[in-house]
Amino acid sequence: MTANGGRRGHGTVALALVVMVGAASLTGCRPQGVDIPKGWENLQPCPQREIRVEDLPQIGKPGCDLAFSTVVFEGDYADYAFAWEAGGGWPVVEIISVGYVTAPTKVVDGKTREVLVVNWGVPGVGVASIEDGKLRAIWATSPEAEDLQYRQLEVGGIVVDVD
Repeated sequence: MTANGGRRGHGTVALALVVMVGAASLTGCRPQGVDIPKGWENLQPCPQREIRVEDLPQIGKPGCDLAFSTVVFEGDYADYAFAWEAGGGWPVVEIISVGYVTAPTKVVDGKTREVLVVNWGVPGVGVASIEDGKLRAIWATSPEAEDLQYRQLEVGGIVVDVD
């Protein structure tokens, strides 16, 4: 399974970004990537739900596919995403299909902010808050998803040393 500019391949997530600024568009991908753990193809869909980013670690390996659920950045966590320009409410990012990377990006006060969400399948989901190419914070549903998320960030050239 791969995130390859919208084309499915086998066994790897390459860094492909679904950028949501106004309309969704698919941008660049790199030839290297991180393998999706086996078993993703047997997962049944999870009931769709809204998950607070700080609650991701309590989910553990979900035992189902979290695609089409959403991650919400409420309260103090809103700063790790970015504010909506219209419509109000807390920043929300959709989890998409296993092996795909969602990365809504916005320039805030001259800094580029990005929320990188990867659906890793069996281990669950990883979420990273990035500013100007540096990791600000990371959350994941399981230690395995967190490890995969760190590896994917490194493949994408993101500086992962969090102060």
